[in-house]
Amino acid sequence: MKKIFRQIYKLPRTIGVAQKLHKAWHFLALGDPQGAERTFEKGERLLFGKMPLEYKIMKGQIKFSVRNHAECHRLFGEAWRELDRDTTFSDDEKSYLKYYMYSAFELYEKHKMFDVSEFDAIAPADVLLENVSTIWKKRFPSRDHPDWREVF
Repeated sequence: MKKIFRQIYKLPRTIGVAQKLHKAWHFLALGDPQGAERTFEKGERLLFGKMPLEYKIMKGQIKFSVRNHAECHRLFGEAWRELDRDTTFSDDEKSYLKYYMYSAFELYEKHKMFDVSEFDAIAPADVLLENVSTIWKKRFPSRDHPDWREVF
């Protein structure tokens, strides 16, 4: 019974987090990374404990967009290592999310900003888009994938 009351108590906060993060996605999609960053940070303050993996990737994308490359590299690195241990995502979804993050790593490597040798290269052939949930393709679009137009 106590557990149910705790969940009910957390519900308004959980809804608040979801609304803030949805709004941050909206700002990012509209090309306003600074608005996305501000809104995400407001939502992040409402999170309970550990940040979920998909929020780390989202925050990494926002940091990439505002050119905070050190923070993006750190967040994507953490998310990459968590994906290796994760059991909730399918192997295809893991490959897709890694492919998404690896696009940033390739830029970092090209401009010699960071050492990205600890991350295995993800080739487009390693990612079967038709096996990836639509929600991940919408949230983390990899339009540079050769099969993107065929599947999405």
